Amino acid sequence: MIDKLFESTQKSVRLLIVDDEVIIRSQLEELSKMLGHEVVLSENGEEAIKELKRSSFDIVITDIFMPEIDGFQLISYIQENNIETNVIAMTGGPTEVTYDDIIKAGAIDYIVKPYTFEEIKAKLNRVIRERHLINSLKEKLTIKEEVEKELESRVKEKTAELKLAERVLEKRVIAL
Repeated sequence: MIDKLFESTQKSVRLLIVDDEVIIRSQLEELSKMLGHEVVLSENGEEAIKELKRSSFDIVITDIFMPEIDGFQLISYIQENNIETNVIAMTGGPTEVTYDDIIKAGAIDYIVKPYTFEEIKAKLNRVIRERHLINSLKEKLTIKEEVEKELESRVKEKTAELKLAERVLEKRVIAL
């Protein structure tokens, strides 16, 4: 039963976990590693930005309320500088912050503390699945664009051949 809890159906990703509470960082790190993900920890938004400048991450899980650089500022930084990084925001208990506020800021999902391992796993798997689908669609779009260019080139080539053949036929008809 416990193995099923930690069994991940998705491929491994790089996570940056940002929270000023050591226990939260540790819990999320342990769970994420059990799911097979690579994890880097930051205790605040400033550290997280340094990590983001140093390396790329697939997903950032960040607390909203932290000293100095808060989660909203971190999300804003990520939106402006790390287009391929998804953000899951967290906050403890009832606050003035709504799900709508978090999504409008640029996060892909929202977690309220305390959370369950099942909830974290489900949210991570959903984000990973969406990332995979988006990347797959981007690849297909690129292939489609390449095929369209090739077809366009062939049409131009064949059109030129037809025009040349038409001129040759016209000259032959006139010669008759």
